[in-house]
Amino acid sequence: MLKIVFGFLFFMWLGVHYYIVTGIYHGLADTPKETVVEEGQVDYENMTPEELQKAFDAMQKEQQENLAK
Repeated sequence: MLKIVFGFLFFMWLGVHYYIVTGIYHGLADTPKETVVEEGQVDYENMTPEELQKAFDAMQKEQQENLAK
């Protein structure tokens, strides 16, 4: 009976460590993926504050023109 309990605890220990090691491995293997910006899209994440303000002003102007129609 004692062998069964120790065997079960040993396999549980192996399972937990396998889970931890594979989690670390997959965490390290995932490299950040670059965002692909297609033509016609605006890349807001890499814009300077001045460029963001110009884009915002252009969007506001476009919306006002659309509402005026």
